[in-house]
Amino acid sequence: GSGVDVLASALGGVVSARFPRGLDDDGEVGAHPGFGGVPWAVLWSGTPARTSEMIGRVDGFRARDPAGFEAVLDAIERATRALDEALRAGDARAAVRAVAGHCAAMAELGDRAGAPVVTEPMRRLAARAEPMGAAVKPSGAGGGDVVIAVAQDADALEALLEGAAGCGFTKVPLAADARGVDRL
Repeated sequence: GSGVDVLASALGGVVSARFPRGLDDDGEVGAHPGFGGVPWAVLWSGTPARTSEMIGRVDGFRARDPAGFEAVLDAIERATRALDEALRAGDARAAVRAVAGHCAAMAELGDRAGAPVVTEPMRRLAARAEPMGAAVKPSGAGGGDVVIAVAQDADALEALLEGAAGCGFTKVPLAADARGVDRL
């Protein structure tokens, strides 16, 4: 993985990390303004995911179909950039569209790799979120364990959170901490 979760924990706040030359090269890390007023939440399925198994399957997809792999990666990158732009602008509707696009691209990656990047419960949650004006996407490598949700307004997020339990998800009480890791 990229280690962005470690960077965010150490630096605090919301971190922007870019890897223009790929994950094997040095990245560009900086502060991100955060969710810019876009309602968001983190959800947990109660079931941990094994990233190492999914990475092996995704690597197999990359070896079998390099062009297909690059096309899916491009879709993920476009959705990620769209989300970054929407959050910087505080545009909740654009953030919802970007998260839905990201989830769809991650689902395609998983489908083509034979890996549960977007699980069936997460697909049900995503389908339930759409008519509410909300969207969900896998966090990190996927696997359905941790899901990020965004919504066009607070009411849409609340409606999604109320229905999330029916898909097996519970809200994780999180907030961005501007300080990061600190010594006691």
